[in-house]
Amino acid sequence: MSRLQDISKMNLADLDRPGQTALEEDSMLEESTTPEGNADIDETGPEGPSAEESEEAASPVGKESGTTAEKQENDSRKEEPKKMMEPSGEHYYVDVDIEESDLVSFMINHSYHQPMMILVTVIGIIWPFMAWYKGQNMIIPLIGAACILILMPFSTIRQAKKAKKVMPAYQEVFHYMFDEWGMHLELGGEAIDVEWKRVTKLAALKSLLAIYTGKNNAFLLPYKAMGARKEEITAFIYRMTGKRK
Repeated sequence: MSRLQDISKMNLADLDRPGQTALEEDSMLEESTTPEGNADIDETGPEGPSAEESEEAASPVGKESGTTAEKQENDSRKEEPKKMMEPSGEHYYVDVDIEESDLVSFMINHSYHQPMMILVTVIGIIWPFMAWYKGQNMIIPLIGAACILILMPFSTIRQAKKAKKVMPAYQEVFHYMFDEWGMHLELGGEAIDVEWKRVTKLAALKSLLAIYTGKNNAFLLPYKAMGARKEEITAFIYRMTGKRK
């Protein structure tokens, strides 16, 4: 899941696919890559191999060739694209192209709904008025308020724009599927499946629906990607998660 982990945690959940445990997968991989044992050879029998054949079979070149073949086979398995789970019951497919405006909208909304950011914003608004009321020097309060109310939002917007430009994943199409089991995503040869019970919050923004699976982790679903089925799909997500609009 390395490609998915490259995406900002603010925009995509970092979860494991359901199914086999890591221990089971390691065990299966070990069984599939372990070469079969050689049969016992009776060198004294009339059909036993000659000394030259035995020496060739035991030569490092032969072992190296076998190891190389096994490595190539393992590499080919790793390169096979992963697929999301098959749909369960009612389901919807949505292809999403995350745009810069989507990231800006989400990150601004997310940042300014954090308790600390709300507190800082209130301080930025009240500070100059308190200084004026007490007859204090207004320079420092005004500079502080400007940093809080102007520079901080600008920094957040700049961060979102930079993420769109430098992260390869945002140049690809996110293939979503929502069914009665949960939500699923395929992206760049990787896949992730998340049960509805792991959704902690739904945030309906002006241009998109943010599906949170953690405090700072969310799937972004722009309304324009759903087209005419926007109301139907969003209602389905709310129903499956048990969240209220």
